[in-house]
Amino acid sequence: MGQFPKAIKVKWPVGPHYSRWVKSKGNHSWVYYKLKTANWFLKTLRKTVRRAGKVDRYAGVEMAMDGVLNALCAAFDAAVSLLARALETANGMPELSRTPTESLGWDHAATLAAAAGVRLDSAADVAAALAGSGAPEPTGWLAQLQRLRDLSARENRLVPHWNLGDDPGQFVDVPGLGLQEPLPYLGAARDQMEALVTRVLTDVDAISTSGRPRDGGRSKSQARPLPDLSARARLVTPSRPRGSRGMRPRSDTGERRLAPADLGEVEDRQRK
Repeated sequence: MGQFPKAIKVKWPVGPHYSRWVKSKGNHSWVYYKLKTANWFLKTLRKTVRRAGKVDRYAGVEMAMDGVLNALCAAFDAAVSLLARALETANGMPELSRTPTESLGWDHAATLAAAAGVRLDSAADVAAALAGSGAPEPTGWLAQLQRLRDLSARENRLVPHWNLGDDPGQFVDVPGLGLQEPLPYLGAARDQMEALVTRVLTDVDAISTSGRPRDGGRSKSQARPLPDLSARARLVTPSRPRGSRGMRPRSDTGERRLAPADLGEVEDRQRK
């Protein structure tokens, strides 16, 4: 059996409440919790590598890398979910027309904003970060990070790389980017994520307080109010299956159809 370094001591938190841990209130606290969790795992990864003397496929290294990847990607997902919900709420979208939480993503938020004719200050940054998301080799840093997260759930992405005359080092194989040293790469991704979600949360605050993002130079008298998107909700949110409990079937146009029981009531009233 090969030799491996002894375990390190990790201060695993129990309390306080997560919102107090990140010193934040309201919905933003879940986003900040994800960011602080990523920082915690990154710090633990650095301690583990120092004890090991190198990056290798040790269990502790793999566990810490999983923690960083998942927490960073979750911070973006949480921020975008808040943005989509803020747009739905500001527009007065009915609860039953809203998209399920697990389906909230950037495309949905961008669709809502475009339909409302509003500008998101974070849009350009997010678009650049997600560039090439559907391509075999993504080009945006966030698209690369998300792909790495998905792949590392299915296979080990630490690979050995030999330099002439040196022992092999372990590098993380990032889709669209190639071999990267794990600690510098993850540290840079953490910094980029903090900056990106801050931009997204700024849009969330603007919408929540004024009903629309900042108007980008238009005066208050020129700013257009959010149009009613509830009528368009069918186009951007999945509907419940027909005949679901508590709901009447609807036609393809979104209009309420009379169920057989309703038709009977109408006929009774006509006879009377």
